[in-house]
Amino acid sequence: MWNHSNGKQYSTSIYELEVYKEFNIENIEILNKYDVISTGETFQLETKISPDVAAHKKLAYTSSDENILQVDETGKVTAIAAGKATITVMAKDNPEIKTQKTIRVVDGPIKALEFRFDATDINLSTRDTRFLEYTVYPENAVNKDVAVTWTSSNPEVAALNKMEK
Repeated sequence: MWNHSNGKQYSTSIYELEVYKEFNIENIEILNKYDVISTGETFQLETKISPDVAAHKKLAYTSSDENILQVDETGKVTAIAAGKATITVMAKDNPEIKTQKTIRVVDGPIKALEFRFDATDINLSTRDTRFLEYTVYPENAVNKDVAVTWTSSNPEVAALNKMEK
């Protein structure tokens, strides 16, 4: 206890804290969004572990086919040959906690494979209009500006207007 110049008495305390419970990894998430890459490419797997306060955060990485896709102990992925392989990321202290990502490897540049629309079913009243938006898949395709031809399976019900950019 000590006396302050204002005439009041103050005290200090020291507390020792002890950790009673260590938290284990409950979930692993792969954050990389690309699932198509070219042979010879490499990238680092980005992961998110939950809970953030997990005591043991060490991960192990495996590939379902090392002839197509290799992954090292740090999560660096290398595309070896065309094909598909699945990368598994698991908690080292509990291999049952894991996540997977299937990656397609292609020879040469990555080309647009499909268009993904912002909506699959649209309900319109007579004379209503709606702009359709789409994204090119995969997002890392080199030909994202590919020409798109729009058609309607039933022009009597749903007609298309050409919009100029």
